[in-house]
Amino acid sequence: MSIYQQMLELAIANGLPLHHKDDLLLHDKRWLEENPGKPFLWLLYERGTHLLILDEESDLRRAGLVSYINEAFGHGPRNEVPPSKWFYCDGESIGAQIASEAIERARAFDLRGYEGPMGERPYDNWKAA
Repeated sequence: MSIYQQMLELAIANGLPLHHKDDLLLHDKRWLEENPGKPFLWLLYERGTHLLILDEESDLRRAGLVSYINEAFGHGPRNEVPPSKWFYCDGESIGAQIASEAIERARAFDLRGYEGPMGERPYDNWKAA
């Protein structure tokens, strides 16, 4: 089953999105077709989707963006926003994540190549379970 088919099944199973379905049906589908096998974080929520590309070519600070997206579109500080679901795709399959896992995964990706005071590079080969 393709990643896109898995995403459609997840959307149906969660009853989301309720609005802006073109996020999934057009934009996410197009990105997947143009970028096969690339890892990403995906937010499925009432008003659409957000696809956060884990791409080494980007200098985007992903962890901060995931935190912002989660507050703005996920479970806000007063739970004013309807529930959302985070997913991680390694390029071959997609699975559910909780927001803190999505933030940590993005932070680890941001820190690839980081060298600690003793020359250690703890994030270069980081993969979450």
